[in-house]
Amino acid sequence: MQSYGLIFKRTFWSSQFSLDFQKKIAYLISEQMYCDGEIVFKQNLCSLNGNNDDDCLYCVSIGHIQLFLQFEEQDMSFYEAEQDSMFGELGFLTGNSRTLSAKSTSISQLYKLKRMEFIQLLQQFPLDFQYFCQLRDQILFGQYNLINLSCFCCQSSSHLANDCPKSHYYPNKIFLISRIMKNQQERQPFKRNNVRKDNLNLRKIQRAQEQVKQDLSFVYDQEEIEQLSKSFSVDFMQDTQSQISEQDINHEFDIIRTKEEASTHRNRHKMFLQELLSKIQCGIYHLAFQKRQKIHQSIYQIYLIKILLQNMFCRQLTRRLFTKSREPIEPPYLELQRDFLEPAEFYQELSKHGVSFYAGVPDSLLKDFCAYVQDNAPPGQHIITANEGTAVSMAAGYYLATKKIPCVYLQNSGLGNIVNPYMSLAHPKVYGIPMLYLIGWRGEPGKKDEPQHLVQGKRMNGILTEMGMQYDVLPDYIEGAAEVLDTAFYSMKTRNGPYALLVKRQCFTNYKLKNVAKNNYQLTREEALTEVIQNSRPLDVCVSTTGFLSRELFELRQRLNQTGEQDFLTVGSMGHASSIALGIAQVKKSRQVFCLDGDGAMLMHLGAMAQIGNIGPKNYKHILFNNQAHDSVGAQPTSNPQVNFTQIALGCGYKDAFQVETKEEITKGMERLNRTDGPILMEILIKPGVRKDLGRPTTTTFENKEKFMHFLTY
Repeated sequence: MQSYGLIFKRTFWSSQFSLDFQKKIAYLISEQMYCDGEIVFKQNLCSLNGNNDDDCLYCVSIGHIQLFLQFEEQDMSFYEAEQDSMFGELGFLTGNSRTLSAKSTSISQLYKLKRMEFIQLLQQFPLDFQYFCQLRDQILFGQYNLINLSCFCCQSSSHLANDCPKSHYYPNKIFLISRIMKNQQERQPFKRNNVRKDNLNLRKIQRAQEQVKQDLSFVYDQEEIEQLSKSFSVDFMQDTQSQISEQDINHEFDIIRTKEEASTHRNRHKMFLQELLSKIQCGIYHLAFQKRQKIHQSIYQIYLIKILLQNMFCRQLTRRLFTKSREPIEPPYLELQRDFLEPAEFYQELSKHGVSFYAGVPDSLLKDFCAYVQDNAPPGQHIITANEGTAVSMAAGYYLATKKIPCVYLQNSGLGNIVNPYMSLAHPKVYGIPMLYLIGWRGEPGKKDEPQHLVQGKRMNGILTEMGMQYDVLPDYIEGAAEVLDTAFYSMKTRNGPYALLVKRQCFTNYKLKNVAKNNYQLTREEALTEVIQNSRPLDVCVSTTGFLSRELFELRQRLNQTGEQDFLTVGSMGHASSIALGIAQVKKSRQVFCLDGDGAMLMHLGAMAQIGNIGPKNYKHILFNNQAHDSVGAQPTSNPQVNFTQIALGCGYKDAFQVETKEEITKGMERLNRTDGPILMEILIKPGVRKDLGRPTTTTFENKEKFMHFLTY
């Protein structure tokens, strides 16, 4: 009884148990002696994986017990339990592995209470067992103050010693990821500047070569030019400041103006060109290639001979090359100048690597590139899918049939949809199917964005790493993009697995979609939404889908001087608004629950309609705003603009389904919804488009949740 009283005196939480239960615990307490240096229990063990102490709760009656951490064959002492001290509470209450080891430092007598015997007795007292489970859950979530536990290092009750920031190094993962993933464009600005100028000069001279090729082809036969180019050698280290008189050049051009004159003065021209070539070759070579590239000497000399025989171009080139202070052909490229990637150039780079098939869900960061693909991809080579997982599986089928690498585009919020087909289908260790992912990086660290995107963007690198997917950031200039694509396709072909390119905000230049989704319907989404809200009842519950619809609903409530507490704005989770509304309708059966859905979102998770029809809640009213387009990400068409949603709803078990187009039909449709048991679908046919000055919700997602939950209690 002395041991019973001692344990319950030191464990203040045990006083919450019933008196009958406390009396029976006394018969479970046992006594055990330990010698000097004898181990009581070891760290990282519990009763389930080899620890023979049965996760006991201990109280020191006589002697001393040292609690220590075994680290790299060394014992680091944290705490010493003296007489009347308790230890082992954490393992006893949670059943988790011991975080420390314990050993006796003298001859010690301990009272102990075995956890399994304690649990078996506790199950006979339901209220006490409920309190124990509640206490265990609170401790698992770090509320160690409930059992008077604290960190041995800093005495904080918010964590234990094995998680103490003062004794452990916790790196700033966001900082490290940002540092590692820093764009090559920002990392090597001067090298990029030189490469850009080299490429500009090279392209300019190549265009000049093509321009004069036909006009001057009669001067010499190809065989004579090749023989001439081999008849002398040029020292590339000659003085680049040698002067050539423009009068001499003009005089030579006057002589060789016609074919006959060129034939008459052929020998003289050869001598003149040899002298001229030897004077300027080093200068042109330095300008065009800046001594960074080497080309075959004879081909280079042939090119110089042709380029010098163009009258107008040669005069301008002579002034720039053969004066002591040469003017640059192009103005210098400033580092502060913003680069953008041309969708057409990036599309051509992908084509060079054999990519001809594209599939995915449109994204706002990729809308310019997706629009270009939509306008230029051959028929059947660009598929806008219902969701991202479907795009991955379709791309896998394309590769199996053609052995060509496809391209899948998506927003990073759709990563969850591709996890299963990637891990169980395309992964290098499963089927090993290479495909290129273009992922729009919404919520990039350091950039302002919506809360749901910030959460996803912050953790995207970690998600891709845990999936075992190789990835890189797509540069916003074509030279860097080409280099990254070379790396990506080499990886895909050698690893036989997907590769991801992360696309930052404003990476591509603007491209206006030519084949914009259009229809002949008159109402906009905002006009139709206004009619729906004005014909709803005060206690009706509204769950709105992601995109423009929720933003328009928020502004509409403000214009009508309404609080908007009856609205749950689904800012993310595309395609899940109907299931959220279903969960509410099952519980709040006395309230009408409206799901304000979009056609793209409904197609993404069409299986939710089958679930709604199967459960059949009478208070479920489904309103679909169908504009046949993904309006918020570039107005591209949905995966199937002509789908018959009303027939699908009836086939899934909806009690009724109908279409409306005008304001009058919407008003009558709302009356029909209010008097008819659900589930029922009203499809509103609208045209795509949105106000340019449409704002965003000014309240936080937490405020929206709290107001909405309070409204449901009415």
